[in-house]
Amino acid sequence: MTILETHGVVAPRRADLLAARPLPLGAVRLLPSVLQERQRINRDVSIPLGIHRLIDAGNLENFRLIADGSGGRHGHAGAADSDVKNFVDSDLYKWLEAVGWESERGPLAAEVEALAEEAIDLIERAQDEDGYLNTWYQTQDPSTRFSNLQFGHELYCLGHLIQAAIAFRRARQDDRLLAVARRFADLVVEQFGPSGREAVCGHPEIEMALVELARETGDQRYSDLALAFVDRRGRGLLGEGRFGSGYYQDRIPYRELDTVEGHAVRALYLGSGAVDAAVEARDTGLLAASRRQWDAMVASKTYITGGVGSRHHGESFGDDYELPSDRAYCETCAAIGVVMWSWRLLLTGLDGRVADLIERSLYNGLLAGVSLDGQAYNYVNPLLVRQSHDRQPWFEIACCPPNIMRTLASIEQYVASESDDEVQLHQYVRSEITARSAELHVDTEYPLNGRVVITVKRSTRSRWTLALRVPAWADDFSVTIGGRVEEARAGADGYLRMHREWEDGDVVAVNIGMRPRYTVPLVDVEGLRSEVAVEFGPLVFCAEGVDLEDSCLGDVALRTAGAPAEEHPLDPVPIALRVPGTRHRRHERPSWPYGRQETLANVEMTSVSVTMVPYFAWGNRGSGPLRVWFPLSHEG
Repeated sequence: MTILETHGVVAPRRADLLAARPLPLGAVRLLPSVLQERQRINRDVSIPLGIHRLIDAGNLENFRLIADGSGGRHGHAGAADSDVKNFVDSDLYKWLEAVGWESERGPLAAEVEALAEEAIDLIERAQDEDGYLNTWYQTQDPSTRFSNLQFGHELYCLGHLIQAAIAFRRARQDDRLLAVARRFADLVVEQFGPSGREAVCGHPEIEMALVELARETGDQRYSDLALAFVDRRGRGLLGEGRFGSGYYQDRIPYRELDTVEGHAVRALYLGSGAVDAAVEARDTGLLAASRRQWDAMVASKTYITGGVGSRHHGESFGDDYELPSDRAYCETCAAIGVVMWSWRLLLTGLDGRVADLIERSLYNGLLAGVSLDGQAYNYVNPLLVRQSHDRQPWFEIACCPPNIMRTLASIEQYVASESDDEVQLHQYVRSEITARSAELHVDTEYPLNGRVVITVKRSTRSRWTLALRVPAWADDFSVTIGGRVEEARAGADGYLRMHREWEDGDVVAVNIGMRPRYTVPLVDVEGLRSEVAVEFGPLVFCAEGVDLEDSCLGDVALRTAGAPAEEHPLDPVPIALRVPGTRHRRHERPSWPYGRQETLANVEMTSVSVTMVPYFAWGNRGSGPLRVWFPLSHEG
């Protein structure tokens, strides 16, 4: 058995089921780029604002009530939704995790550092003697601990505490949160381990956190319990509840599931935990089950934006190909969950499709969740808005904002990986990469164009392999090394490999064919037949009402006979397209929305040029309608 040493978000110790290893923390540095700008604004704006919004919501005060023994009313006791009250601790933990990963690049603003110190002090002092920690149950009725596993969220909150603790341990060498997390985790092992209750948490999260805790501490009890939690699902231990057992992924044993079902974020977090548990237990059957479910999700339950979750009821996956644009839920946390689960699967088996989905979900589903100025958020991300849908500064259920913060703070960790004599580049972004085989400088404006120049700054081995992902959408993919054209044929896994003797200063010039393209859906997707979307590289584009003057988005069809063209960026949007279309206008609206074909076809049609912007940038230039999918114009 090979034991690995690495220190990022995901740090596998057992290599038996791995095809690649994550690079160590700090091995990838983002340089000025679309992605680095999002990370910078996250650090400079979102994280500092986030703690004040948590303070305003009462999150720190909840811990203070217990730490100072002052008593009083829990800050969320007046929440309209009874299930909001018991998971709010996790929002603070996610914010702390963001601070942890960000601080690896240097201390944050003095106020942020001071408030993080205050939060840690309160958390330490609020913990019960036996390790228990959940401010809702501690302040309201301690006798009800672990009595509502369906919606109690105690283990869910512990999961986020563990992840914050690991970020502080790995990025800051600060063990204070880890000590708190271990005491609580030890209590959970006692309560739910081999000699305890056979039960599971209604919201998966604890599984991947326990595995990471085992990796960090070397205590296998934690990963054993994580595996047990995965295998206990599907026995109806949580009951039917308000949405049915499938909502909690408790209808069918995980190893027997052929697809994803139920609450989308829960399913994605469970998938992440299942892969982590499988890797440490060397459980090929569990890993195969997780990969099978991922395949099914991508094939029939994923939006073009990489978002998932098509039903508002239960925030859940729907049936196969149930992907409505206007009622798309596509929770921002779900896009983050797609990235988390996919990354873990990618490490166990290099597959360009998996890296493609990470890219799609990142640049579209995830980045759309936060405004370009870093001050407002989307909880849901529809693909069709008829009136307006504004981002909000915060939410009563505030899971998404700090989830975005912690993900952007660590996003560079998903760029590259390595194996014994190979460096894999999964995401093209301007960066500096340090692997065992080499130090690389990546220069590119991707995703705004497809030109990528990789310079070998230092080669530490005589021969090694550079593996480059060839995106499935790429029109073409060409490579030169030192000006000499190389054969650019991807393998079955979607990666182009160049194995050779590398010298310091070698330059690999990559050209990824990126032209605006029209994308059509399978006919299985009801509501999208005869419609078309516009993409450019990994970016999905959309039209906004603010650019159409007197036109209504619903009156516009696209003419695919004409090619979209780039236009000048629209501040603050970094890229925009002009797409040929037709405007269908009726001088009088019928009193009945149905009729004979010849009657409904009686419309005035005029040519129109439709301005389209990246989906991640919509809603930043004013409020109004939004549309991703458009009817095809009869004029071609």
